Amino acid sequence: MEGTDRHRFCLGRLAKEKKLLQILSFFAFVNLLSVKTVILQCFYFTQNHTSMKNLVKFLSFAALVAAFTTSCTEDDPCKDVVCGDFGSCNEGVCECVYGYEQDADGLCNTTWAAKFAAGPNAPAADTVFGDNGAFAQTYNMTVTVTDSVNLSTTNLGGFGANNVVDMEATSSYDLLINDTDVTGRVFNGTGTISGSEITLNYTVTYSDNTVDTCETVITK
Repeated sequence: MEGTDRHRFCLGRLAKEKKLLQILSFFAFVNLLSVKTVILQCFYFTQNHTSMKNLVKFLSFAALVAAFTTSCTEDDPCKDVVCGDFGSCNEGVCECVYGYEQDADGLCNTTWAAKFAAGPNAPAADTVFGDNGAFAQTYNMTVTVTDSVNLSTTNLGGFGANNVVDMEATSSYDLLINDTDVTGRVFNGTGTISGSEITLNYTVTYSDNTVDTCETVITK
């Protein structure tokens, strides 16, 4: 068998992997060539065969995609992170939506407002000075949660159970007071929490335009 015929025969039979050994042995016997020589000749020609080149390119591309996908999955820092109902993972760290913070389990399920709830009838102590004099007083009041950031107070400033003033939690430690009660008194100020104590610093502007400055400490 001439060399050209041998090459054609080799190319046509390469796809049948189970017969490859027999083919190589046959060529070695007929031409008194070593199996190694025949393999090298077949390899040379298959490398120049268009369909084989396309196959190699496809397999290389598939391997690249598989490696990239596996790498992305393994490197995802949020893969096993659970953030609760009101949070999402960013680079392995839970970020809670506005108005929520992480609880003891690291889940974003606790509202800011919940920390400020007090009462019913929580003890409160006022220190007041302004256009209506300076004085101190104690009384009981209630701070009720309205939603994740909003709260409602009754009897703030000792103005009676019908006196309702709304507040907003601007963080898990800070409050904003900006409301007008049913009699027209305007409350403006801020508040903070430390442990079981809520401290409010605000002004009360009356209908006659007089102003008192107040500090109220509420014990939860």
